[in-house]
Amino acid sequence: MIHVYPHATPLILNDSIFTQFGGQTGSFTQVQRSAAYLIAEQQTTTFLNAFLLPTTMTGTWGYAARIVTDYGYVSEIKAVNILSKNSIQNCTLQQNSGCVFIWDDTFGYLDVGCLLNYCNCSNYVIPYQVQVAYVSGLPTGVANQPSMLLAMTMAAQISLNEMIYPSQNEGTGDIGVQEFSSMGYSEKRKTLKNNALGNSAKANKIGQLISSTVTPARRTLLLR
Repeated sequence: MIHVYPHATPLILNDSIFTQFGGQTGSFTQVQRSAAYLIAEQQTTTFLNAFLLPTTMTGTWGYAARIVTDYGYVSEIKAVNILSKNSIQNCTLQQNSGCVFIWDDTFGYLDVGCLLNYCNCSNYVIPYQVQVAYVSGLPTGVANQPSMLLAMTMAAQISLNEMIYPSQNEGTGDIGVQEFSSMGYSEKRKTLKNNALGNSAKANKIGQLISSTVTPARRTLLLR
């Protein structure tokens, strides 16, 4: 399933927060700064697999006893539709309202076994797909904790530097540098992890800050 990030402007970061947590605005324009803040929040959302603030999303899954939403930290179910195949008709799906239970809110596991009571199932009507509108978002206040704000400030600074001063980042495109030497001095680092924020030492630090604040909602079950 393909999703487009639904927010067009930053939800958390602004010039005040950015500078308070060490960000350098320099000669960057407002448009550039706003873009960097938005990019940082997009990256954080991808890293966490959850939105920073409550956001309504929709998804369609093949019918199963349990499904996994595309984003975690599910706090509310807005609507559920069941699409069923009717063998009497040709290539048509009938729609009925239904319900689901949130089995695990952090990882977005939904129990849909109860749907058989709602879809008017019979020998001729077979559940085919489940459509769910749900709310994903971190608990209140989490996205504004200092570690989160520092992490997003660092991520935004990386993107800003790439716009005008790419040499300020550790490597071209902020790529991770595992080993280097200069004027007789050499250094070899521990293996750098690759995450949604990049693979540089700073990207690893950003990921560490975020993970120390909230558990990423990465799937541990493949149920589709």
